[in-house]
Amino acid sequence: MSLIDPQDAPLIGTVGGQAPAAEQKKVLSFTILHTNDMHSNLIGVGPASEYSPMTLNDDRTIGGIERIASLIAERRKAREAMGPVLVLDVGDFSIGTPFGGATHETGAELQCLSMAGYDATTFGNHEFDAGPEALAKAIAAAKKAGHVPPILAANTHFDGDDPGLSQFKELAQAQLIRSHMLLERGGIRFGLFGMMGTDSIQFTINPGAVTFSDPIETARKVARQLRAEGADVVICLSHCGVREPKSGPITEGEDIDLARAVPEIDVIVGGHTHTFMRQPIIADGTPVVQAGCYGAALGELVIRMEKGERKVESYKLHTINDTVPGLARAIASHIAGDARPPFETRKEAETWMAAR
Repeated sequence: MSLIDPQDAPLIGTVGGQAPAAEQKKVLSFTILHTNDMHSNLIGVGPASEYSPMTLNDDRTIGGIERIASLIAERRKAREAMGPVLVLDVGDFSIGTPFGGATHETGAELQCLSMAGYDATTFGNHEFDAGPEALAKAIAAAKKAGHVPPILAANTHFDGDDPGLSQFKELAQAQLIRSHMLLERGGIRFGLFGMMGTDSIQFTINPGAVTFSDPIETARKVARQLRAEGADVVICLSHCGVREPKSGPITEGEDIDLARAVPEIDVIVGGHTHTFMRQPIIADGTPVVQAGCYGAALGELVIRMEKGERKVESYKLHTINDTVPGLARAIASHIAGDARPPFETRKEAETWMAAR
């Protein structure tokens, strides 16, 4: 994998599954903005001393949470008139930079996701590198700061009697960690769930007393449950991945197997394998997408639902580099202690920062 600039790649194709009867009488569309495997790269990848989200075209840094937040706000504003917009992260949000070394004290990565407007995230294997107690502390720290997105973890289990799981259980009772969620937006009921794949489970080096159930069996059960609970669209946040060949199209991988095994899933938003997918893979009618790693790209998938059919209207990978204006140092400053809610515009962020 190399940090190459992803290219936009519009695609139009039919997605499997019949839409509910209510949808068949009108045209509905929705947009998913997504990232994965950011690995604590809050100030991007490249010379950290150059990172300058306040100015354009003067550094070589790729990514950066301020730029990601700014682009999310821009793309949401551009798309929301056409239908609801979801913002999802697919795990391994932590571990990989010095920020990750302090995450159990700050929960910085989760705070950033929340303030950038993410609707949900899930666990990746690296979330457990320092053990479940450290992970639970990170989530609790973000909760205490008032900024933590829902964490969807359908096949991650911490119901044993081990005392090291006690804080996990408290977080689950507070609904910060859950199997799945229903989110109604713009007249569409979205059923979301997240999980780790077989490969990511095998590479979980320090799970402690946490256990993991079979991904396919879990997905089948939860997807059917979401349908029963009234979901119009079922979306899986899958930290499973695909296998990228040396040449030619991607045709194999856990996410492709998942799409074929669980037709109740409408969209698979993937992670784990750091794959820059320039167009969705349509596996037995289910689109599978992934947005590389380290915050280098933001994926944008648009699905149109019309006359009982779901269609991939477009797909793009937006490169996150110094051509993207950032929201100043606002997010980092908030984590440092200057309380301020998320910003709607870059100008608002700059005005606030100027007063610091």
